[in-house]
Amino acid sequence: NSTRVPGLDPWFPAVNFDFLLQTGGKRAKQEAIAQAQSELARLSVVTSAWQVRSDLRRALADTAIAGRRAELLRAQADMQRELLHLFEQRLAAGSIAATELAATRAASLRADAAAADSATQAALARSRISATIGVPESAVRNVKFSPLPTPVEMTPSQLGNARREALRSRADIL
Repeated sequence: NSTRVPGLDPWFPAVNFDFLLQTGGKRAKQEAIAQAQSELARLSVVTSAWQVRSDLRRALADTAIAGRRAELLRAQADMQRELLHLFEQRLAAGSIAATELAATRAASLRADAAAADSATQAALARSRISATIGVPESAVRNVKFSPLPTPVEMTPSQLGNARREALRSRADIL
């Protein structure tokens, strides 16, 4: 110990007392700051919860829309394949030209590509659901989601009241 005072043992136990004396109304100000920080943390949690809810609702809507679109495009692709089969039979019978068959074949290929693309979009929408709620994709892979509820019809005055209430109760304003 290089800071040792001559005549004192460096291993001598010492006791120190530290008291914090607050003056000038600092305690009340510190309590007000702590309460404001507590309220800020509470509102931050509310804001985060609403953000997750909004993201989940958007992901569910995207999943429902993408699933419906995939079904419709798959049905269209099936019809195009059936139409292509009928045109091939007509070509074999000699009632149409090969150029008409080529156009039908191109339409069938476009329908198949659109159906495959929509299936990919549906899978991506499902992955957004799993990312939003923080679970692996395998957890939502076989889950059947119910369609989104239809919005409630409101009169103009009810809609105005709902908007006013929504604006008054926003977490960032509170």
